[in-house]
Amino acid sequence: AVVAAAGLLRALEAVPGADRGRATALLAALALTTAVFAVASVGSLRDQQDDMVAAIARHPATITVTTRSSLPRLAWRADREVTWMLTDEAGLPGLLQHLRSEGVADVAVVTAVDVPLSDLGAYPVLKPVHEAALTDNGLQLVVGLDR
Repeated sequence: AVVAAAGLLRALEAVPGADRGRATALLAALALTTAVFAVASVGSLRDQQDDMVAAIARHPATITVTTRSSLPRLAWRADREVTWMLTDEAGLPGLLQHLRSEGVADVAVVTAVDVPLSDLGAYPVLKPVHEAALTDNGLQLVVGLDR
């Protein structure tokens, strides 16, 4: 951005005096438009993330396991009640088996929609939960119960 700004300033200096004012106004308008777009994009992304965290929070469990590293980081400001565990897809079955063997009676699992329910088989009762905020982002929420 700094290099681009320096290049634009150099290019602006090359514009003849009469046209320099219009060129400066055009560059200022471009910069303002870019800034407004960036703020709007960040706001929209934050709303989307808050919707996903709220969807997860509506289905409380002793532990919420996810294969998406961004979710626990996004959730800290929205919900401090969720206890997160992070794993990769290959480690998911083993982690769930370990949690169940340690007496964790219920888990919420948030993974990509293409992760098969058989990977969650450590828990005998699996309840897929439809939450549009998650499915619209390629995620699924499944509650696993030991009863």
